[in-house]
Amino acid sequence: MSKEKDYNNHKKEFMENINKEYHTFRKSMLLKNPQEIYESYGEIYFYECLYEYFQYNENIDGSFIDLVHDTKNIISKLEYIYEDNEYLTVYTWNGIDNIIDYYMQ
Repeated sequence: MSKEKDYNNHKKEFMENINKEYHTFRKSMLLKNPQEIYESYGEIYFYECLYEYFQYNENIDGSFIDLVHDTKNIISKLEYIYEDNEYLTVYTWNGIDNIIDYYMQ
């Protein structure tokens, strides 16, 4: 199999995992009471930013996709890194790139 075909298969599997994790997260949030949802605003914002990044960014690091294409709950894993490092940000795609770079180290 060619590298390009491998990458396309990995990217497809990766996006399926991202979509599943994101929609599972949304459903779990919608089951909470309003106060719990309000208190989860940071986590909600993080998931929304990462989901948008993965949906629309055409320049996601290919080695990252190859590394995590079959990893479940990757957004959650990236959130752990984000919360553990106060200098990281999700406000820009470059900031999200930094979270991914940190994950890959």
